Amino acid sequence: MDDLERQAHLQALQTAAEGPQHSCELSERCRVQACLLGLAAGAPLVIGAWLLWANQAFAHSILVWGPALLFIAAGGAGLAIARALWRRHGCVVLALTPDTLAFANSPEPAQLYQFSEFVLEQSYLHTTLAFTVHAPKGAPPLSPRCYRSLAVPDAWPIAGGLQIKLWYVRLTLDGEPLKHRQVVQLIYSYVEAAQARHTLALLFPGVQRLGEVRHSTGQ
Repeated sequence: MDDLERQAHLQALQTAAEGPQHSCELSERCRVQACLLGLAAGAPLVIGAWLLWANQAFAHSILVWGPALLFIAAGGAGLAIARALWRRHGCVVLALTPDTLAFANSPEPAQLYQFSEFVLEQSYLHTTLAFTVHAPKGAPPLSPRCYRSLAVPDAWPIAGGLQIKLWYVRLTLDGEPLKHRQVVQLIYSYVEAAQARHTLALLFPGVQRLGEVRHSTGQ
């Protein structure tokens, strides 16, 4: 790498290091989905209760009990999931600062430069977000996932601690819903800036601020 390439690389790092300078919280938005699921779960409950009533009133057949209880169980499970999603609404999924990232179950924020990449996988009902950890110690510590994991957006380590995974229904920033592309751009801007500042700190260990980097390089 010649001097011109080094200068261009350093300038690119300085530009990337400026990045976002404010903190933000990405929160879950799933109240509509919870309501729709609750309404949908009511149908099998009603059908199961009607089958039990009709059997008691007319048929008196033990064969009706099986399907009726299955309908009631399915409706009850749907209502339980809907209630969990209702409680999940408004929970903070990710808390970002210019230098750190905190998950819902992080005992303390993790340094952003520790994450080398992230991948979003979008499905019809939810989106999965996986962060790849680039650190000798592996994934930062996380509190164990709550047994009511549907009700809280906890993250969990996978791939032997080399990745951290979570899922969400819809993310909001300051109450405004974010599209898939907006989530990617927002998180990427924080990660890229933190990694650039970390690289600059390794190159210039005595420099604490970006302006001092520019001064030390004569820009």
